[in-house]
Amino acid sequence: MEDTYIQIIDDILPDRVNKKIIYNLITKNYFKISHDNINTIEDIHFYLTEDGKDMGFNFYSFNKETNVFLNSPISTYADIIFSKIKQKINFNIKDLVRCNWNYYTKNSETNLHRDKNEKNYISILYNLHTNDGGTEINNVFYPSISGQAILFKSNQLHKGFGPKSIKSRFNLNIVAEI
Repeated sequence: MEDTYIQIIDDILPDRVNKKIIYNLITKNYFKISHDNINTIEDIHFYLTEDGKDMGFNFYSFNKETNVFLNSPISTYADIIFSKIKQKINFNIKDLVRCNWNYYTKNSETNLHRDKNEKNYISILYNLHTNDGGTEINNVFYPSISGQAILFKSNQLHKGFGPKSIKSRFNLNIVAEI
């Protein structure tokens, strides 16, 4: 698999199921403020100043490295999404590493980052609804399209953007070992 690998897979789940997932995400207390480099109480100045960037909200329903497993319907939905994607690709995925749910507001924008630095990981961004937010990978913008997954090597630089014309954007970021 080449280093700049990107694959788009459509029609993972129907809109009605995606709306059920969004309902679960909205009505439960899952999300926390997304952050980078907040390790001490002194670091919160980043969020209290004009320089602080709104990176949206997130939470892990599964993270193998930190022993997180949320026993809830949202984890079941993540597993179904992951399984459906595995059926549609032509390479082997060894192991699920994490499932990270994201909620972006109109002003949200993440920092340019890699999900993993190593070459043997794949990232999957699954969009729960169509909106004008999206993800930039290697300087190419991919808008959020309901039921669509974007697969790319986890060591590729990327960043997420909130929508501009509607209130929010929801997606799932999966990282797996290949």
